[in-house]
Amino acid sequence: MKSFLVFTCSLFIYGFTLAQPDDIYYSPERKPKPLKDRKSYTPLKDRQPEAGKSLYFTAGPTNTFYDSESNDKEIYYYIFLQGQKYTPADNIENPSMNISFVIDRSGSMSGDKLNYAKKAVDFAIDMMGDNDYVSIVQYDDKIETVLEPTVVKDKEKIHKKVQEISSGGSTDLCGGMQKGLDYVKSSRDKISGNKSIHRVILLSDGLANTGIIKPEEITAISRNYYQENSVTISTVGVGSDYNEELMTKISIEGGGNYHFIDNPEKMPEIFEREFLDMKSLVAKNVILEITFPQDMVYFDKVFQYPYTQNGNKIRIKLTDFYAEQQKPILIKFRAKNIPGSEMDFRTKLTYMNVIEGDQLMTDEKSSVVTATANKKLIAEGIQADAHMGYTLMLSSEYLSKAQDECDKRNFETARQMVKKGMDIIDEHFYYVIPNPYLEDIYENLKKYKDEIKELETTKDPVTFRLIQKGSKHKAYKGSYKAVRFL
Repeated sequence: MKSFLVFTCSLFIYGFTLAQPDDIYYSPERKPKPLKDRKSYTPLKDRQPEAGKSLYFTAGPTNTFYDSESNDKEIYYYIFLQGQKYTPADNIENPSMNISFVIDRSGSMSGDKLNYAKKAVDFAIDMMGDNDYVSIVQYDDKIETVLEPTVVKDKEKIHKKVQEISSGGSTDLCGGMQKGLDYVKSSRDKISGNKSIHRVILLSDGLANTGIIKPEEITAISRNYYQENSVTISTVGVGSDYNEELMTKISIEGGGNYHFIDNPEKMPEIFEREFLDMKSLVAKNVILEITFPQDMVYFDKVFQYPYTQNGNKIRIKLTDFYAEQQKPILIKFRAKNIPGSEMDFRTKLTYMNVIEGDQLMTDEKSSVVTATANKKLIAEGIQADAHMGYTLMLSSEYLSKAQDECDKRNFETARQMVKKGMDIIDEHFYYVIPNPYLEDIYENLKKYKDEIKELETTKDPVTFRLIQKGSKHKAYKGSYKAVRFL
């Protein structure tokens, strides 16, 4: 893969209108095709569901051919889902909410952090309806219930309970999280109908240092509640000391969102964003089932999302979708050495359309991947939308790996990861017209290459952590792990 130099940045204005000049990414060794000869992707305005459906759905390989002469035999299969553009009318009843706020009250949260956390909870409670359920848990080395699950009718009484939250000692993050999950689970049956939200919002500024502390055990708990009970969890990390990898994984495995706050004053804004998303619910109980030709390919991995496998079927449960929320899914297979083989892949989507009165919807996509040694066919077989998603995911992964290597002070390895990420984007832009979101990641990779130099000379550990947390959060917001307009 050749590395191209970037000599101009902005190709598009919003709406994906092409601009000049023609040769955006240029290498003396490999001049890209003129823009008119490159493949185009589906613009955002056309990514809307069919009539009567609330999810836009595509599924297929990144290339309809694979190179039978390559050593790795990799086949990537890409699925993209997007919620309908939807603004609830004033006369439409909001989704019922069942929320547990889990607040870190360890000693480091004293002062402004805890005060703003309480203001954020108060703000969120004011956004809840009279028939919603709320519970509040505070934790340090002990788990304490501030408010057991209750209907949000007497808000004044609930606000008084919020003010009882006070700072304490160590951080039993998992214990607090599990108590909140249990409270939400126990209130599920009290809220009728499919149009309901069951969520824990976990806020912490520290590390899990008492109780269950192993990240894999903590994330397994969030995953199980999500998969088995449709209870989701969003995490809010505050300051420089918390474990951002753990907080990110808890939210992803738990079907929620991850937020980083460098300034406690931003807490109410984060909580407002979380609640506005929840009020625009368009689909629930979203399940994907991918059937692959087990006699022709080996299943390798699903990027990011939890899944189960049974023979030649992969099942991915995604639960809730909100208006214009996007979830891209990349699956990696390896072809068996069968010359001239044609491989059939099928994807079945089922979900509850809550906009159309809780209708059960089913949709299916199928595609074929053919083995060939013809390089021209391989180039022609690139599927622009799927290849764009693949490029977004892998370049984001390389940026994440670079950040992890910097945490270990392996700066040279980090630079190599950055280069690999940039190379993947350059390769994509050789065949497909550029788009602003991949350009953003390209710029993030370039900026992080400069930040690596800064990190190498940074002696203060707090400054080092803040640089890394800011960079990781920016990368998270621009990656496939977050809501993203592709």
